[in-house]
Amino acid sequence: MFAATQAQADAGGNFTDLTGKRGGIVAPMSSFGMYIDILRNEGPIYAQIDSGAPNNLNLLKTGPEPVADTAK
Repeated sequence: MFAATQAQADAGGNFTDLTGKRGGIVAPMSSFGMYIDILRNEGPIYAQIDSGAPNNLNLLKTGPEPVADTAK
């Protein structure tokens, strides 16, 4: 969902419904073009829903999450 301003997007927050396996992102309209660019030109696209994070962190990204942290 896109809001008119960043302040409205921040107030709208993200939402997560783990039972229905759904989540959403409220972003400012100024980022609409970036989302369209990702959906048109990148692949594969991954979505991540994390209800334990502050404000229900929901992400749309172009790479999978690493299986384990290999840094020592």
